Amino acid sequence: MPLKNVSCNRMSATVSQHMYMIIDKVLDTVETVRDLGVIVDDRLKFDAHISSIVHKAMVRARLILRCFVSKLCASVIGIYEIRSSHT
Repeated sequence: MPLKNVSCNRMSATVSQHMYMIIDKVLDTVETVRDLGVIVDDRLKFDAHISSIVHKAMVRARLILRCFVSKLCASVIGIYEIRSSHT
């Protein structure tokens, strides 16, 4: 049974000159891979994953802050305090 659209990569913790192949296709060597939504690098560290999450949180925080007319921290904190006291 032939495989269609082989999307495999090779990740190695050491410098290796070996070429790995699947069905006459050389596997690309990558430094990071995303699996089940988690980014892992070739040293099995999660630095890229954490950076990605922090970046997304900063973008969302900026979008939320753009919705407010006032940029004063006290007024923004006051809104959250009012919301949390009603729950």
